[in-house]
Amino acid sequence: IIIIGAFIFSFASLSHAQTNVRGIGAYKCGQLISEFTESTEARQANTINAIVGWVQGYASGKNLATPNGTQKNLDSLLPDLILENINTFCSVNGDTTLYQIADAMYLSMPNIPSNNETSV
Repeated sequence: IIIIGAFIFSFASLSHAQTNVRGIGAYKCGQLISEFTESTEARQANTINAIVGWVQGYASGKNLATPNGTQKNLDSLLPDLILENINTFCSVNGDTTLYQIADAMYLSMPNIPSNNETSV
C-alpha cells in the first residue's frame, strides 16, 4: 500500500513529461483496460505478457543507463504488481500511459545498495 501511494505521488512529476514512446508503452489506460476486458482469453494472456515484458524491459534498460549506486532493485517487479499498479493508476487518471506507470514504478523502487553501503 505504501508503494502504491508512492507511485501515485511520483505520477504528478510525470504528467508533464514530453516523451517519444512507441508501441504498447504509449497505450493509455483505456486501451490497456479494453485489451483486458474485451478480448478473448488467449489475447488477454498475450496482452499481459506484452505489458509485463515491456515494463520489465523498460526498468532493466533504465537501470543499465543509470550510474551504479542509483540503480533500482527490480526483484519486486513481478507480473501481479505490474497489473495491480495499472489498475491503481488507471482508476486515478484514465489518460495515464503504460510508460508513465512503468516510470513511476521504477522511481519508487528501492536503490540497490552500493558496495560502500551495508544492508540492515
